[in-house]
Amino acid sequence: MNGGTSRHITIEPIALTISQAAELGGPCRSILYEDIRSGRLRAVKRGRSTRILVDDFRKYMAALPAIPSKTVAPIANAKARRRTKRRGAA
Repeated sequence: MNGGTSRHITIEPIALTISQAAELGGPCRSILYEDIRSGRLRAVKRGRSTRILVDDFRKYMAALPAIPSKTVAPIANAKARRRTKRRGAA
């Protein structure tokens, strides 16, 4: 045969159900359907089944807006601000 070595073939999915896309960390099912209706997310139909191609899901997720980062103040400044707020409140 093949010299006693076994080969494992991993097949990556090419399409996801709406539930699978939501479980992968995407938005909830209702938001996914909303984005499909609006054209923000491409989906395909086979009969009654709706599928999202993995490549389209990756593009969709990458296009979501990033959360703006906040600058983190040094700990000493944060403590000083808290003390000032407490004194001003009294």
